[in-house]
Amino acid sequence: MNKLTIMLPSSLTVESSDPRIKTYKVGQIARAASIFRVNEIIIYRDHVYDDAGFIRDILEYANCPPHLKRHLFPISENLRFAGVIPPLQTPSHPQSKVVKVGEYRMGFAKGEKVDIGIDKPARISRDSRVEKGLVTVRVTSCKPPEVEIIDPQDVPFFWGYQVKSRKSLFKALRDKRIEKVIFTSRKGKIVDVPLLNELKSYIHGQGVAFVFGSPKKGVDEILKDEGHSIEEFDHPVINVIKDQGTATVRVEEALIATLTIYNNFLR
Repeated sequence: MNKLTIMLPSSLTVESSDPRIKTYKVGQIARAASIFRVNEIIIYRDHVYDDAGFIRDILEYANCPPHLKRHLFPISENLRFAGVIPPLQTPSHPQSKVVKVGEYRMGFAKGEKVDIGIDKPARISRDSRVEKGLVTVRVTSCKPPEVEIIDPQDVPFFWGYQVKSRKSLFKALRDKRIEKVIFTSRKGKIVDVPLLNELKSYIHGQGVAFVFGSPKKGVDEILKDEGHSIEEFDHPVINVIKDQGTATVRVEEALIATLTIYNNFLR
């Protein structure tokens, strides 16, 4: 499966000072990223307003399976209103304490035991490497519960996203691991059938990163503040919302609109 990345500014919460509303806003982004099977979320620093630590905490907390939160997240002011985050209900978030042989789970390993969200810890099989901390496992026995540790990339379906930080948008765009980049902007070309065909040829089955601006500044303005220009990059600039009826489109709204088009026509 080709990698899907989204790049978001550390200033995406700039419009709200209420931590409850900020938490819900970032939770909506986590939910959208999961719906559209985003593999990687890159938070690039906006020097005007940097809320990267808060955004990262909320995104990672949302992505974490419920039974593992107590292992991985100590009490934190950033997570004070975590209860308003909508549940993701992704495959890595089990809805049952009953497991089946062959089922994949995320767990927290300690010694030869691992918490996989059932009534008692599962035993790590003898031929599996023993690790400490967060692991991905495959169930090999139910009675007694036993698992083998596997590489998360071996899971054959969506297994959540990774969150990374970059010091600037320019540095994020210089990452050679990203195959194709598409900027989103109100000033971009309106997405229509001819442009969809162009974008499909541009992506050509490769991984792609969609870049989003902040509530107050577009991608071009953020790059300008960093001493660069959007023209330095030979990447498409698109507008996914034609004739918008509001003065601005929020990041989480632009994200859903953009990923809907990608999922339905370009993936």
